[in-house]
Amino acid sequence: QLERLINTYVELVKSASLLDRVIEELDLTGSPSALLRQIEIEVVPDTELLRITVQDRTPDRCRDIANAVADLLVEQSQDLYSGDTQSAREILQQQLSAVEQNLEQDRAALQDLLNGSATENARIAALETRIRSGEEIFISLLRQYEETRVAEATRGNSVTVVGPASEPLWPSRPRKTLNLALGVVVGAVAGLGLAFLFEYLDPALHSADDLEATARMSILGL
Repeated sequence: QLERLINTYVELVKSASLLDRVIEELDLTGSPSALLRQIEIEVVPDTELLRITVQDRTPDRCRDIANAVADLLVEQSQDLYSGDTQSAREILQQQLSAVEQNLEQDRAALQDLLNGSATENARIAALETRIRSGEEIFISLLRQYEETRVAEATRGNSVTVVGPASEPLWPSRPRKTLNLALGVVVGAVAGLGLAFLFEYLDPALHSADDLEATARMSILGL
């Protein structure tokens, strides 16, 4: 259940409607798909938290986009579970009211029969059975109503911003130290490789051993 809920929030962030609102509120250029490529959504391991990271050319715009996405996620998640359509809790409440009204009518009819003639035993027994059945249905509906009310309240208020995004202090790219280290390593390996290649391709004979190996003859004098 929790995994499904978190996946729902991730898909909300990726939705075109939310991204369109971010573009509109921040007066950005580009399409929702282009904006989505700038956003990284990460589920923090062993938690119920989502981390939203944004990459952009300017640090203040990174911060503004991340905060706007988070705020709109909270808003849309509340609309999702408490929108204009009838919720499960409201439907159960209507059913509870109908069952309670029927119970009151049956109890009143039973009391009238008990106060009247004793010849109505069959109707009294039927009413008592119907009242017991109605009470069982009412208790079951009441239990479902309470569970649904708690579930809707929890889901409706479960999304909140734990920590707002802040302006990054240094760029995420390019990574100068890493690039410099990789450049040194790659340069050294390439240099050694080229040195061995040139040595292998060099046709000159530099020693008596090279001469003997090439001519396949022994040297008589030096």
